[in-house]
Amino acid sequence: ASLEVASRARLCPDAGSRALFDIPAGSSVEVRERHGDWCRVLHGRASGWVPEAVMKTGEAR
Repeated sequence: ASLEVASRARLCPDAGSRALFDIPAGSSVEVRERHGDWCRVLHGRASGWVPEAVMKTGEAR
């Protein structure tokens, strides 16, 4: 999967949770889990939550 727009990976699936790292637009990620409108992704060796809306259409499911 990949990100359509840049995003901050979060500690929890909540926009108010602590930001862990930035993921540039177009980056390849591995979706590990889904929770509501959020995806837990693996980017390199780092893992965090991003909104499903930033994923390229059709790739998060």
